[in-house]
Amino acid sequence: MFRGRGVSVSFGVGVLFSALVMGCSPEGKAKRALETYETVFRTCKEQTEREKMQPGEHRCASIASSAIDLGLEQTKLEEPRRTELLNGWLEKKKFVEYYVPRDKRPVEK
Repeated sequence: MFRGRGVSVSFGVGVLFSALVMGCSPEGKAKRALETYETVFRTCKEQTEREKMQPGEHRCASIASSAIDLGLEQTKLEEPRRTELLNGWLEKKKFVEYYVPRDKRPVEK
């Protein structure tokens, strides 16, 4: 009887450890950062629609894009994987048109 419990306890500890490691990994941090910026992009989308502008034209799109890039950079995840996660997230959440690439953003004075 204890043997079965030991296996389930070991399994539970293994799952918990994996969750902690993933949560502390750069990729885990990047995924959490993306979740954080969902509200920012949703608000920008709503504001853009309210003002009858095209996606990406409102100033909020550049600001949201800069913020999400900065947030992802801080995770220390390698650039190719950051881009892959960002692109997948933008597509999944339907925010692709509201993301302004760095080279298309206005230069602040």
